[in-house]
Amino acid sequence: MLDCSIVDITMDVMDVLDINMEILDISMLILDINMNIQDINMEKLDTNNDFLDINLEILVFNMDILDIGRVILDINREIMDINMDSWIIRWKSWILSWTSSKIFY
Repeated sequence: MLDCSIVDITMDVMDVLDINMEILDISMLILDINMNIQDINMEKLDTNNDFLDINLEILVFNMDILDIGRVILDINREIMDINMDSWIIRWKSWILSWTSSKIFY
């Protein structure tokens, strides 16, 4: 009876070892899947960093364009001031001409 019991225990231990090996195989597969997912996530992170760099370059470019627009706006204001001064001078000249024509005629 003792021999049967030892054989049964040995068989049970072997079954448990087989189950543990199956669990280990499944765990290894899950680890491989997780490693692949990590690789994919790293690639996505690299891609996102690339897009972030591109967006930063676009932002700097847009800021440069904004600065150029400000300079153009300042130039246009100066031109507008010159045109206003010119219009005022012409208007004063016309008034003087009109007034002098009324005085001398």
